[in-house]
Amino acid sequence: MLNALLDSRFTANFDSVKNIAGHLSDTGSYEFSESEWLSDKALRAAEKNISDALKDYLNRYFVADASITEFASFTVNLDSEEIRHGVAPKVVGNINTKRTISFDEKTSLECQFNLNGKWKFNLQGDLPTRILQGTINEVLMDFYCPARRGRAFLLPAERSGINLFFRELNSSAQPCCVMSQVRH
Repeated sequence: MLNALLDSRFTANFDSVKNIAGHLSDTGSYEFSESEWLSDKALRAAEKNISDALKDYLNRYFVADASITEFASFTVNLDSEEIRHGVAPKVVGNINTKRTISFDEKTSLECQFNLNGKWKFNLQGDLPTRILQGTINEVLMDFYCPARRGRAFLLPAERSGINLFFRELNSSAQPCCVMSQVRH
C-alpha cells in the first residue's frame, strides 16, 4: 500500500482544486497562504481525499477486480511539520522557489513558493479544465507527500532483505504519510 501511495502515477482529487482551477482560468493567477493548506481542517480533508483515492486506485495498481478491494478501508495521516520539512529545503537559500510545468511553448503553469508563507500559481495560455485540475492535483500530492519527489523508495520483498538496506533506509527515509487501519 505504501508503494502504491508513493507511486508517481497515483494522484488524489482534492476538494478545493475545482475552485482554484476556475479562478486560474478566469484571472490567470491564484494566490494563497501556506496555512490555507496546512490548517487542521485542510489536512483532515486532504487525508480523506488521499484515503478515498487510494482505495479506488488499488484495483488498477494490483490489476485486480474491483470487488476484491470493495470493502478495503484506509486511513492516511498527514503531519504539517513533515510536510513543511519536505517543502522547506527547496525554499531555504532562495527566497522564491518556482516550479514550472510546461504543456507547450505557449502554455505553462508556474507554482511559486516563498518563505513569507504566500504562494502563487500563474497560468500562461489556456488549458482545458480537466488538464488544469489534474495538474494542480499532482502538485498537491507532491506537496502533501514530499517523499514522492525523486527519492528512491526501497521495499524488499522479504523481511530478511531489509538487513541489506537498513542503512539506506535510515539515511534517506522521511515519511510523509502514515497509514493505519487497513481492513478487508
